[in-house]
Amino acid sequence: VFNSFGSINATYILIVTEKLHFFGNDPENTSIEIGQTAILNCRVQTNDPTTKIQWLKKLTIQQLFRPDAIVFGSEQYENIEQSQEQQYSNNILSKPLIIPNVNIRESGEYICVIQNDKATNYKKAFVNIIDIRKGKYL
Repeated sequence: VFNSFGSINATYILIVTEKLHFFGNDPENTSIEIGQTAILNCRVQTNDPTTKIQWLKKLTIQQLFRPDAIVFGSEQYENIEQSQEQQYSNNILSKPLIIPNVNIRESGEYICVIQNDKATNYKKAFVNIIDIRKGKYL
């Protein structure tokens, strides 16, 4: 800006960040029979291969206030350690949660957290266990 009293100049730095979006409907709720393998997919479309995917499971009332609990929002979760590495191809990052030989302990709420140094996003999925012998959800 310039006028008869002088001039002033200002410089701004604008940083545009990419919002993290889940690919498709991942992860989705699933119902699975005892003893089967549950698979929850988590895929994100991103140009940033440094984005990380982390799986968490909501703690039950009996598990609350564990020293290793992760507080996310107003809920407490446990980190799900797994051997599967995340895969990055064609701007799609994926890391499925594979739970072999499911039993009643695996039923509950899971969240897939996607995060890079600029943004975080998450999505919930529920795993329902079916006891086919008794014909009911557990």
